[in-house]
Amino acid sequence: GPPIEPISRKPRRKLTAKQIHAQFIASQSVLVRSKLASLSTLLIALIDSLILLPTTLAFHKPVPKKLYPLYYKLVSEPVDLSTIRSRAVSLNYTSLNGFIHDFKLLLENCEKFNGTDSPLSDVARDILSRVQGAINDSSELQEIDSFLQGNLIISDNNATQNDIDVSIMTDQEEEAEESENVNLNVNIDSNEDNNMDMDVNMDANM
Repeated sequence: GPPIEPISRKPRRKLTAKQIHAQFIASQSVLVRSKLASLSTLLIALIDSLILLPTTLAFHKPVPKKLYPLYYKLVSEPVDLSTIRSRAVSLNYTSLNGFIHDFKLLLENCEKFNGTDSPLSDVARDILSRVQGAINDSSELQEIDSFLQGNLIISDNNATQNDIDVSIMTDQEEEAEESENVNLNVNIDSNEDNNMDMDVNMDANM
């Protein structure tokens, strides 16, 4: 008979970070997913309380890349409050350590670009202090975090949840780069030497 032609298979598309994270969440037990949702709700409330503070305005949105290209040469992992909030909404934070890490990164980025003596760095330090204080004062957050660390199932496709977080952060940055309708605002703070201190924002995972 005629030769049998091999069956052509379409190459499998590489999963996006969002799809990987969705699979990670779906692999968890109902109770773990419920705890993740509770964690997300509490973290969003904390972020919203920070956004309401007039002093934090410079950190609400990503730094405009077209206006401040130098910022993105100095800061490899930009982050801001809106980005952190988006991550919380998407259940990307599976531990308080990961959440606090982003606020430490916010301060680190600010000091790197504006200097440790900048008024903006003082604000970033205050933000981090408020976050750490709120977590220390919340037994509910600590109990949820402790439960998750003992019950989360790490997917066999990723060695650690940190790997998943990193891939999600990278994916989010790419999406932010492609978006043409993102409203990016940056506050400029002039110091006594008439130097321009640009706000230092945080950014990373969606």
